[in-house]
Amino acid sequence: MVEHHGLLIGEVSHTRMIESNQFKYRVFYLCLDLDKLEELERSIPIISSKRPNIYRLHPADYINFDRNSIKENVMAWLSEFGFKQRVERIQLITLPRTFGYNFNPICFFIIYSHGVRYALIEVNNTFGEAKMFWAGALDDQGRATTKLPKDFYVSPFIPLDTQFHFKLRFNPQGFQAHVWSKDQEKTYLHAGLSTVSKPLTTGSLLATIFRYPLITIKVILGIHYEAGKLFIRRLPYLKKANDIHKQRGYYDRKHHSKFVS
Repeated sequence: MVEHHGLLIGEVSHTRMIESNQFKYRVFYLCLDLDKLEELERSIPIISSKRPNIYRLHPADYINFDRNSIKENVMAWLSEFGFKQRVERIQLITLPRTFGYNFNPICFFIIYSHGVRYALIEVNNTFGEAKMFWAGALDDQGRATTKLPKDFYVSPFIPLDTQFHFKLRFNPQGFQAHVWSKDQEKTYLHAGLSTVSKPLTTGSLLATIFRYPLITIKVILGIHYEAGKLFIRRLPYLKKANDIHKQRGYYDRKHHSKFVS
């Protein structure tokens, strides 16, 4: 795995099984040790957490318990979840806020405790809402699999009462994540992230500005573009307001620390 910080270069793919619709795009993610962000800022001047920058790790962009840092907020979530083990460190795998704009469909927290690594997944939608999914312990090969009720509005073309099936792998070569949206009868969507690990330096991060310009804006525009294609094809469209009772356990960023249970 990445020792402290790393640059993850790869590809995101989305495949809608029923509609036979697929798209891919190149991305980069950052893998960051949350205990060493200040050291990172001193060594790479184009990234920061406490001030505006080309790339920024803003605590408000992640799970928020009104603590002062990303790590403290994650620790607060773990405490509420009932995780009792001592946390030695946490790594975050994420798209950073880019030129002041943030949209992060999914990010991952790797929690180190007593020689075991655990994965916590944060899924975001375009309504400013986020939900946490506990993937459990990674095995000796850095793999974890789990399936959990979704109960969260992510796509207007996928029912709320489906399950997320997660499959992760984090090793020295890179990071891979696969997410399937399923019910008992069918698979609606597969989303995949496949990356290889590179050293994170000022030069390698500067290069991402030109290779992946305005990456977070590109991601949100791509989501709306693909949704528009499906809407034009007159696929069944599920409005968010239709099934509020099926949306549970998520966090509303617009109202700070408001959780909907």
